[in-house]
Amino acid sequence: MGSITNLIRGGGELMRAIILASVISLSVVSLSVAQDARAAAKIHTDIPPQSLGSALQAFAQSRDLQVLYFSGLVKDLQTTGAAGALSADEALTQLLSGTGLTYRYVGQNAVTIVSTGADGSAATQLPNGAPPSAQPIPSAQKEGKRTSSSEFRVAQVDQAAAGGAAAVSGVPRGQRDTGMQPVEEVVVTAEKRNERLQDVPVPVTAINADSLLQQNQVRLQDYATSVPGLNVAPQPAFGQILSIRGITTGPGENPSVGITIDDIPFGSSTYVGYGAVVPDMDPADLARIEVLRGPQGALYGASSLGGLIKFVTVDPSTSELTGRLEAGTGGVSNGSDWGYSFRGSVNVPVTNDLAVRASAFTRLDPGYIDNLVTHRDGVNDQRVSGGRLAGLWRPLNGVSVKLSALYQDLRSDGTADVSPGLTGLQQTWIAGTGASTGKIQAYSAHVNAALGAGIEFVSLTGYNIREAQTSVDVSSAYGGLAEQAYNVGTTALISTSKTSKFSQEMRLAVPLGTHFEWLLGGFYTHESSTVTQDINAVTADTGAMVANGLRTTTPSIYAESAAFTDLTWHITDRFDVQAGGRWSSIQQSLQNTLAAPLLGVPVPQVGSTTHSTAHPVTYLFTPRFKLSPQLMVYARIASGYRPGGSNGPLCGIFGFSWRLYT
Repeated sequence: MGSITNLIRGGGELMRAIILASVISLSVVSLSVAQDARAAAKIHTDIPPQSLGSALQAFAQSRDLQVLYFSGLVKDLQTTGAAGALSADEALTQLLSGTGLTYRYVGQNAVTIVSTGADGSAATQLPNGAPPSAQPIPSAQKEGKRTSSSEFRVAQVDQAAAGGAAAVSGVPRGQRDTGMQPVEEVVVTAEKRNERLQDVPVPVTAINADSLLQQNQVRLQDYATSVPGLNVAPQPAFGQILSIRGITTGPGENPSVGITIDDIPFGSSTYVGYGAVVPDMDPADLARIEVLRGPQGALYGASSLGGLIKFVTVDPSTSELTGRLEAGTGGVSNGSDWGYSFRGSVNVPVTNDLAVRASAFTRLDPGYIDNLVTHRDGVNDQRVSGGRLAGLWRPLNGVSVKLSALYQDLRSDGTADVSPGLTGLQQTWIAGTGASTGKIQAYSAHVNAALGAGIEFVSLTGYNIREAQTSVDVSSAYGGLAEQAYNVGTTALISTSKTSKFSQEMRLAVPLGTHFEWLLGGFYTHESSTVTQDINAVTADTGAMVANGLRTTTPSIYAESAAFTDLTWHITDRFDVQAGGRWSSIQQSLQNTLAAPLLGVPVPQVGSTTHSTAHPVTYLFTPRFKLSPQLMVYARIASGYRPGGSNGPLCGIFGFSWRLYT
């Protein structure tokens, strides 16, 4: 009932015409300015001798190009590499030297690798610029033989070539109108490496951000039902209790589902730090969303007992200048007003090695709950706005640095609660209660470096801040005390919270010969949270405070250090076994201070401090067998953990309430 739709409901034919005309006049505008000299631009290139497939991957990453080829075409081929100040054409020529292969451009940002004919020309022709997977299947292949399209590969590491690519579809947004057909290949990073979805031995669902935009599904609760096993229960202050496969301890406990933005943990690992607050990332700034089901073993830590939600943002692109503007409107059943949304983004290549991307959005989700006390309709509307700024720099070949800053502001004048005894979508909350405000800030630094010999180094540094304030009508619990003390029988619970979280992860991917892949890393996080709760006697008609009756302050600290490793043994080309482990050390402290002028005692201070320590160990074991390039079977045994700790605010005001009435 509360989902926003694109359907225009009610308002008469004239109103329909006006709104539709507004939407049409503000519909999507695209801007694309190509760099004519891109192919001829010379940049420092240092691709060492290695397998041709790996070299093409490195070339695609350094040039923001897609390289399309049949895997059988490059299998077992080696390249002597490419070095020097080279254009894209010169680098490809060096990489393909002596292999019997050549290349052709099939789009402004795409190159295909083909066999060289006897006369030196390309033996394989691609009509209309389509990739091999789009070609008609010969009759012999239709009779049950393996098709050539099953062997087609896309060498694209950059998530956003052409200004906002979704690696989910295999073709960047900027190329979808160039005559190229999309390659149905989903690329995810569930195991902290780029892999085809069908090759990942993890239960994972990948959601294309483009599809969310097309369906106007901008909140997690809008598209959660499309993810198997994912359940979302909205909470006050824009909180959401998430559970995957039913693994949850309910409200008032630490979260069991982890959240990451570009692999950096977001939000608190504890309930007292409001770990239930999950950002509704605007789809226009996302490449995809990955939902990992089940315990996550060695690669992910706190709160990954039930699973993980990964938001993967669009990277800046050095390929071309692009821009995007969108506007929309919509209504909701029983809604008091029309909603709207505006969003825009721009990608600016500064040099061949530096690009900047900026985006912003604002939207109004109309409310549908009417307040009978304040006589206001649609009090549970939500107004959300925010922006993101990201920069990508490649100072050396094989080295990239990405800096990102995200900000969101969230506001609502009421909750979606319906008061008991009322037949409609109505409530009787007193004035000033039900309102929520929140702010989210997330800053990150990503460093990726190819160290040679196939060794890759990754550093992820993150810092995020979450602030929120809520107001709840608690007259039924505390109105009697307030009436005796202040002659006012209406009370409001005001909660103010702030959490600051720092995290650092470093990891190395090291190939050990031709049969082993080794991943090892370290992780550290420190978060500081403070929650202040006040029970105020207030007037019912205006919500003005008469007196402060109770106050509890709960500062807390959460710190975690971890080391993890993961080893994959490729026994054959089709059968491998993965094993890994993670050791963590968790330190927590919480202080609770209670002031109770409501009891007639001049601000007594009752405080206590608790400490806790834990050393969880998790593991994973996954054998995998590939029956074909498109089909595999695997078994996965994995464990996870959710940090324990204090009940936080529950041992404050509500703990006092329990002692008072018992």
